[in-house]
Amino acid sequence: MKKFITFVLLSIIVLTALSACGASQQAFFGVDVDMGTLPEDICYINGKPQVLGASTESDGDIKLFYLRNDGYYVLQQYSFPGIRKAGNIFWEGGVCAP
Repeated sequence: MKKFITFVLLSIIVLTALSACGASQQAFFGVDVDMGTLPEDICYINGKPQVLGASTESDGDIKLFYLRNDGYYVLQQYSFPGIRKAGNIFWEGGVCAP
């Protein structure tokens, strides 16, 4: 019984420590991180979302680089915890043509 209680307590400690990690650290440890739906202003060409790239940051934030349906390229930041949308950076010059 003592081993079981020790195992449960260690499991709770590990899960608590892991939940305090950012999204990039959680993914590193093999945890799937649900980002939710793609941005509603993303451009779709031939039914495919125009995601140009994604990256994780050391502080746990995630950046999504995509083409918006108005032709702007957007670098959208999502902050952790709770994966909430933060600020973005955008450039002109893209073309969203179906």
